[in-house]
Amino acid sequence: MSQEDRFLKNIVNDIFKLLPMKEDNLKGIDNQLDVYIEDVIINMKGAAKEYPYLAQDKYYMYAINKLQALATESVSFAFYRKTIFDTLATIKRLSRDFEVRQDGK
Repeated sequence: MSQEDRFLKNIVNDIFKLLPMKEDNLKGIDNQLDVYIEDVIINMKGAAKEYPYLAQDKYYMYAINKLQALATESVSFAFYRKTIFDTLATIKRLSRDFEVRQDGK
């Protein structure tokens, strides 16, 4: 497994963690959700610099933008959840596409 593939798989896990963190946050538990989501965004932006094909993929950039919006905007939990699952689907698609490119080499 390549470094890029490991990154994409890890970022999927990091993004998924946002759901239970948001649920806890809504219950009044201070779990530093805002810090965690900013960390995920920073990691994704850094990866776009490290792996240029990510920066060139508009869907990857959409995923970053969606997470940035969740970090700064007040939205319903249903919309938050939908946005997280949309973002996860995007990153998983990128991971599959990357694996196909690697296998074709």
